[in-house]
Amino acid sequence: MTTAKYDRDGISFQYPENWVLEEDPPRGVPRTISVTSSAGAFWSATVYVAAGSLEDLEQEYIATFREEYDEVELDPIQVVVGERRLGAIDLQFYCLDFLVCAKAVAIKSAGVPVMLLLWQAEDREFTKYEPVFRAITVSLLREQLAA
Repeated sequence: MTTAKYDRDGISFQYPENWVLEEDPPRGVPRTISVTSSAGAFWSATVYVAAGSLEDLEQEYIATFREEYDEVELDPIQVVVGERRLGAIDLQFYCLDFLVCAKAVAIKSAGVPVMLLLWQAEDREFTKYEPVFRAITVSLLREQLAA
């Protein structure tokens, strides 16, 4: 699989070349950078300059999901990305009659801006895309920590 590279305003990561990149808004904060597969699976990073605790950020994100979707199941989990163990939230919800699986990971460490990562795919496709989501996240962490 060939990769493309996003590198702007101190944020850098690699992603599959055939995925579509979007930024909202293109400049400023918070801003969300996302890459989406042709099947609709996506990985996104929302970048914050200043934020409260990671727990506050996660709770805000959960509240947003609950406002948008009627029933959201969530469980706090740990995910291993590369050599790092990160706290995360495992989410499942229905959207247009599809069961959607997502993981939300808040990151705050030296050399890395405060970010909330989200990777999401339809339930039947999530296992297929999760290694790609993890690879994008590993490249983000590697690039940020090397800066």
